[in-house]
Amino acid sequence: MFRRFTTVACVLLMLLGVTRLGDRVNPQWGALIFYLYFGVLILLMLSAVVFTGRGYFGPARHPVNRVFTGLSWVGTIGAVVVMLELVLGSGMLLWVNVIAGACMFTGIVGAAVVALSARPWRDLLYSRRP
Repeated sequence: MFRRFTTVACVLLMLLGVTRLGDRVNPQWGALIFYLYFGVLILLMLSAVVFTGRGYFGPARHPVNRVFTGLSWVGTIGAVVVMLELVLGSGMLLWVNVIAGACMFTGIVGAAVVALSARPWRDLLYSRRP
């Protein structure tokens, strides 16, 4: 349930970020909201990755958990690159924004789809042996 909550919260935060709601914010609060937005987004994604890696949602090596972890890392790295490019590059490198934004979107939404629709199962093809 925790993984579902964090990924849905990340999707909602990402959708909130792309609706240009930040343009309506007072400029003196802009930087604080910017860092708070990316901080919460990255913290939520990393917490789901850490709990999945520690086996809270079934075996960490199960294919569902591996897909979730991979997509979460893609989304997290995309979010970090978008944040750093906007801070350090002032948004001038369009190709970095496009690639990192696509990674962020694909990773976060893909992880949410996996978290909401699939969970580790027991079958004959998967062994719990290390």
